[in-house]
Amino acid sequence: MSLTDREKQDALRYAVNGATFYFVPSVELSNMIVQGGPGTEEINDTLRPFLIQREAIKIEVDLVIRYCQNTLDSKNIWLLNHGDIKVIPQQITIN
Repeated sequence: MSLTDREKQDALRYAVNGATFYFVPSVELSNMIVQGGPGTEEINDTLRPFLIQREAIKIEVDLVIRYCQNTLDSKNIWLLNHGDIKVIPQQITIN
């Protein structure tokens, strides 16, 4: 599910502040991969099992920034549009 403009602004703010991001594949993406649907043939073989099982995958901050700024390549935009980008804000440790 692609991010709204507001969500992209929030994600950029989190990225600048050192957040950690995860991609959670959608049920639809998992089913498309299993069925060999259009666009799935280019997915990396190493990544396929994680996408099919809908496991959260840590993604680099740079990838999120480029996605939010609409400068990411079309293959990765397609993939990220078929799941959710989750953020874990920078953690604060109190000693």
